[in-house]
Amino acid sequence: MGVLSRHFVARFLSTFAAALVVLTLAILTVETLTDLHVAVDEGGAWSDLFSLTALRISAYYLPYLVPLGAFAAAFARFGGAARRSEIVAAKAGGISPMDLAIPVFATGLALGLVSLAANELLSVPSRAALQRLERGDRSALSFRQGAFWYSDGPFVFRVESADESASLLLGVTIFERDAEGRLVRRVRAARAEFLGDERWRMNDAEILRLDPEHPSEPGERQLHAVVELALGNRNTLLEANPDLLSLPDLREYARSKPAGSAQALVAQSAIHERLTNPLATFPFVLLATALGLRVESNRSLARSALPGVIAVLLFLLARHYAGMFSRQGVWAPTTGAWGSLLVLGLAAVDQLRRVPR
Repeated sequence: MGVLSRHFVARFLSTFAAALVVLTLAILTVETLTDLHVAVDEGGAWSDLFSLTALRISAYYLPYLVPLGAFAAAFARFGGAARRSEIVAAKAGGISPMDLAIPVFATGLALGLVSLAANELLSVPSRAALQRLERGDRSALSFRQGAFWYSDGPFVFRVESADESASLLLGVTIFERDAEGRLVRRVRAARAEFLGDERWRMNDAEILRLDPEHPSEPGERQLHAVVELALGNRNTLLEANPDLLSLPDLREYARSKPAGSAQALVAQSAIHERLTNPLATFPFVLLATALGLRVESNRSLARSALPGVIAVLLFLLARHYAGMFSRQGVWAPTTGAWGSLLVLGLAAVDQLRRVPR
């Protein structure tokens, strides 16, 4: 890498850091104003407000901050250089714009990989912590053998997944123990809906009552199409969401479900979305560089930036609907996630081909 290429990479990284700070401060301001009632109306501490805002930024915005920051940095660096005739000077010295851009492209790819690691280490745990904080529940689920587990008092719960918006659990098994820890009842149900007032409605339920004094006996088995049980509020169980799992656990969860089932589709879609979101940093840098180099001919940063802004918005919109259709089984989970990324990459390469050498 030549001296000029290193200079461009250094300026790209410094602008990227500045863009991250600006984007984060903008989100911080909006989120703080949105949740101002936490500190004012509800009498909470300001530290609680800022902790809540920081968790939200890490949980929901971090996967987008790096790609958008890299896009802004690449466009600002190459667009600014083209406007100041630095690109013309480089060409006069026998240096192609692509010779300057390739190290920046490699840096953009590295940022995407760093973003992937940051998402797994920060975003996923922050999302789970945020849900517990919003419920006022510090308990956490554990994941093993393809299901979520939770222990509270005499009950041990095994849940395959949950729909928090509908207060619904799927694939539920409940083990109830006596004071000495012996199993006295096992409940299995295809669905469990929280009715409020500590009551749950179980669909397609099997209840097995056991006598701890005679553990060798088969017990009393009852089958119910619908049955209501008092099991407590158990808000933590609604956190049984595969989106809150790490990538290794998410793969295990997907493998444990029948192929083509709704749960498998959700898990597989989440895997591919989780992988491709940060990798969008690379085509974003390609596209921003091509648009920035256009400034050499049209001398306008605004005119060059507008197609890029439109492309980014269309990409994010396409990602949203592609993910939704993948989870519904309209097409394969790989199609929506990797297909949209491929289209963006091809569009960026096409724009680069049009840049005068």
